[in-house]
Amino acid sequence: MHSVSSRIHAELSNTDKLVGIDDIHIAATAMYYNIRLNTRNMAHFKRIRGLDVQSY
Repeated sequence: MHSVSSRIHAELSNTDKLVGIDDIHIAATAMYYNIRLNTRNMAHFKRIRGLDVQSY
């Protein structure tokens, strides 16, 4: 899971759209287990390529 977090952090750093480390770990966990992330914080999570995310 660490490699997923590292990839997310690197990609967001390169685009100047970095989000908090907690959000990166949450997204990495969802991606690692291949599950959809339900959130009220679409502004941060929609920046993460490959994340299955929906608002609730």
